[in-house]
Amino acid sequence: MLHNQIFEMLYHTQGGFGWHELYNMPVWLRRFYYTKLAKQLQNEHDQAQKASKGGTSPSAIPRGPFGPK
Repeated sequence: MLHNQIFEMLYHTQGGFGWHELYNMPVWLRRFYYTKLAKQLQNEHDQAQKASKGGTSPSAIPRGPFGPK
């Protein structure tokens, strides 16, 4: 379980943590960051699923100053 957590955190934080840093981190702190990361990834997944099902209409998408009007 420890090495699985370390791998997932290294992979998904894209260099936000180092291997030694995660391995030597107190368990409670590593678990905190792992839980936060898992929730963030789940939220991103849910939003992507909602968008792919047509959950937003094109008129609801905010447009920038250079986008179509």
